[in-house]
Amino acid sequence: MEEELGKEKGTELAKYFGVATLTKKQLSEILMSLWPKAPPLEVAKATMLCLSYGLNPLMKHLALIPFKNTTTGEITWSTIMSLQATELIIGRKHRWSYLDGPRIMKPEEQEETFGGTYKDTLVVKVLIKDSDGNQAPGCGLWGKDEKLKGAEKGNTKFNMASIRAIRQALTRLFPQEMPTGIDIADERFIEGEWGGKGGEKAAKGQPPPPSPIKGEDFPKPEAIKNLGMLFESARKYFDLQPADTMKILGVETKEQIADTSEAWRLILEAKVPKQGEREEVKTSE
Repeated sequence: MEEELGKEKGTELAKYFGVATLTKKQLSEILMSLWPKAPPLEVAKATMLCLSYGLNPLMKHLALIPFKNTTTGEITWSTIMSLQATELIIGRKHRWSYLDGPRIMKPEEQEETFGGTYKDTLVVKVLIKDSDGNQAPGCGLWGKDEKLKGAEKGNTKFNMASIRAIRQALTRLFPQEMPTGIDIADERFIEGEWGGKGGEKAAKGQPPPPSPIKGEDFPKPEAIKNLGMLFESARKYFDLQPADTMKILGVETKEQIADTSEAWRLILEAKVPKQGEREEVKTSE
């Protein structure tokens, strides 16, 4: 614990290790100790998430990450939940296993699923099932030029694409169990430093939530050549389900989308922020 948090934080939080059930007050104290600069409202939200789903911040079940608006300088905070916590929540009520993958998706499978293939994107496929025989697929994408954090610790692009695929499959199979509006990271690569007493932890794992992203990071409208690419890009960059995408476009069925390039342009106009972007705040090492 001292190696991870430092001697001061380790001593401060030692009394909470081994506690089977943490109270609301204890959770709040832990969160404020780990992220003393986090606003009270975000701490309260994270506390309720822990209480509702039986999570423990000391087990890297979640992290609070600050983001800075590059235009205004304003700092906002977001809660990121680990993949381990997601599997823990589902595992309490359900049993599930892998039927296929995670593995690289074959070009012919991409053609069948998306109506085309991705040349500059790593696509991972997974298929899971529960104890009742219900099945759900998941596809995870990671751009070959997309930034990767934790590479020095063993993280890979395949791992990040796999996490996205697993998350999608679990959400499809157990939608009632999943917290909404919470992004997921690999807990192995959520690390941080505390700059002495009252220091701030800066998580370094999964990239920040998918929106907002810099405009130049998005595919150009002319690159979206079919419905498969349109819906998968909407999911990848904005975490939109098909129904959400069609709602933005003002259509009721996929068949009503005549021009996928124009549809992607409309989605970008609706989802890309007009003023500033937020970036993860880093602490000095």
